[in-house]
Amino acid sequence: MRRSVLVIFMTITLEKLFYSSDWPIYKGNMYFTANNDQIIVKNNNLKWLFMASNYIFNPIVSDGKVYFADMDKVVYCLDEETGKLLWKLDLFEVSSHFLGKAGVAGKVKYPVIRKNFLFISDATAIYCINKLNGRIVWARAGLQESEKKYAVVDGIYADPVISGDLIYYGTRKNFIAREIINGHVVWSNNQIESYSCFPTFYDDKIFTQSREFKENSFFVVCLERYKGNIIWKKQIDNPLQIFSPVVYQRKLYIPSGKKIYCLSLDDGREIYTREYDDFITSNPAFTDREIIVTIGNRRVAVLSPFDGSIVYEVDFKEKSAPYFATVNDQIYVAYNYTKRVGDKDVVFTGLKAYFFGSKEPLWEFYPPFPGGCSQPIVSRGTLFLPAGNYLYAVGTYYDRPIVYGGDGSYKLLEEEKAAQANYKTEVAIAGNKTEKSKYSKEWDDNLENEGAFINNKSSTSEVRSSESGKIGFEQNIVPKEVLQKIETKTPPVFDIQLEELDVGESIVIPNIYFEFNQAYLRRESLETLSKLVEQLKKNPRIKIEIQGHTDNIGTREYNQKLSEKRAEVVMEYLIKNGISPERLRVRGFGETKPVAPNTTEEGRAKNRRTEILILEK
Repeated sequence: MRRSVLVIFMTITLEKLFYSSDWPIYKGNMYFTANNDQIIVKNNNLKWLFMASNYIFNPIVSDGKVYFADMDKVVYCLDEETGKLLWKLDLFEVSSHFLGKAGVAGKVKYPVIRKNFLFISDATAIYCINKLNGRIVWARAGLQESEKKYAVVDGIYADPVISGDLIYYGTRKNFIAREIINGHVVWSNNQIESYSCFPTFYDDKIFTQSREFKENSFFVVCLERYKGNIIWKKQIDNPLQIFSPVVYQRKLYIPSGKKIYCLSLDDGREIYTREYDDFITSNPAFTDREIIVTIGNRRVAVLSPFDGSIVYEVDFKEKSAPYFATVNDQIYVAYNYTKRVGDKDVVFTGLKAYFFGSKEPLWEFYPPFPGGCSQPIVSRGTLFLPAGNYLYAVGTYYDRPIVYGGDGSYKLLEEEKAAQANYKTEVAIAGNKTEKSKYSKEWDDNLENEGAFINNKSSTSEVRSSESGKIGFEQNIVPKEVLQKIETKTPPVFDIQLEELDVGESIVIPNIYFEFNQAYLRRESLETLSKLVEQLKKNPRIKIEIQGHTDNIGTREYNQKLSEKRAEVVMEYLIKNGISPERLRVRGFGETKPVAPNTTEEGRAKNRRTEILILEK
């Protein structure tokens, strides 16, 4: 009989808050793309950078805060817009309580967030942290090995993943589900020997892997999420490095060595296997209906889910060890390269953005300081790049404003104005404006209906130190975007209760904005979409159809495709934020269902809309 070992358990009082941003929560990791919101990174402008005490890895974002750990096992919380340090926690101080029983404090795993809790683990224990203030809520070691004469605490090997109110992870001799609120064990299964990577969940199932050294065998295992019983178990080739599976259209995709296996979600039956010319060296990700992996620790490859064939790839050269993040049809690749500094070869990080299918980058960014990269993430149009001891915030969101309820343009929100006030940026104004007029703490009201082109050669970015958050470095960058200010109306509020709608009834979802003539969401859409997610979670039996509509500008064929793609982008946002794909359907109508004449701009604005239709409830 196994029982949990309580080494440390601390309780703090948590005020009730609005839970809005978990990470990651997308179902089945089918969109393990390092992004939850579908907002693209438009440029390579350096917004801010932060210096930690050691190498940084695996940042995550929640509710306007960035969380990450460094190699010294220090956990940091920064403000997403400014890079200001809000709190930090030394896990060595906490893990020292476990060392007498659990041996060594190993590498920190990938962090996850659920509600107000930040979960992070190392080889010793799993820690639940209040994400608001950095205080430990609870911390627990692994399970005892009851067959040993003396108590040996099992080390934690696999990264945790959260589904609902349970957190799942693997130890050397167990696979465990705990309650997130207090760390109590709900179930454990000692038939699974986990050694690396996070499990994958889908509906009432969870998928993990078991490497059984005594038999020199390796299995993919499907379990019941709430009880831990094994549903099926499939043996595959024993890999050199273990990577997590992903789910797509009721199929499970898992890399092993030079192969990728496609298995049936229901019974583990092998559908196909594809072998490549080198080892797969990353977790797979799904986006835009394709699989993405790295091969040979140098190539980023996009694969067809139907047969595993390579659709296209980009080679970043030997020992580049690329990591990627994807948003819609764009991919952002961080990679390592060496350059000669004095008499030594020093590792630096590069970052390139691509359209899917293109080998020519949209933009590039090269951090000024040495250091290899780890997994980048994207949030609200900014990419957070860990490289060496630094976290770089890349991508500024200066855009042509949108008029609410008007032509698909918008006015910068007050929080965006406040965020821009933190930047010391020199702006060259078009027309008769001064060539090097300052744009810093106040919004220039003289720019009403006038373009302001940022085209100077020097604008200032800042580095904040880990101790004080004070500026420690400045770098010149070249901003590229255009500013314009337009009168606005008060934005419509999404306050519809889905349970009040009947089956077959449809409604326009207000305040969903896209980039001009494209299927990229804008940040101004996130509040409305978050409320829609909240409504769908509140009503789990409701199924909807997302309908896209356009005006008649452009060809009928183009508008049809654009409406379909925009509806799909909204669906992908909902899936990334925890809504089951089985509850969603998309349909594009193009210009075929206008609600107003297309002869005026006001009418065309009404025709460009997103609707939802209630299918079941």
